[in-house]
Amino acid sequence: MNENIKPAEIIAFDFEIRFLEDNPTKFLCFDLNRPEDNNEGKGKLFYIHPGNDDLMIHGSPISPLEILHLFLYDLKKPEPPRT
Repeated sequence: MNENIKPAEIIAFDFEIRFLEDNPTKFLCFDLNRPEDNNEGKGKLFYIHPGNDDLMIHGSPISPLEILHLFLYDLKKPEPPRT
């Protein structure tokens, strides 16, 4: 966070939520890189890791408050596998 700019500006973050062992998706991670990081030379600044650090889904940035809301209210418990 750059606090020298008024209002303060978020320049990078990394949010991760881990799920119970029986969940097929072990974690969900949201990353916003600094512009100078230039992830793998592809210019991707915001991406999601859906349970695997090697998988990246590029997307439009969302705010930390939107991510927190997603973690608290919008993630649904997965249905048990059908037998």
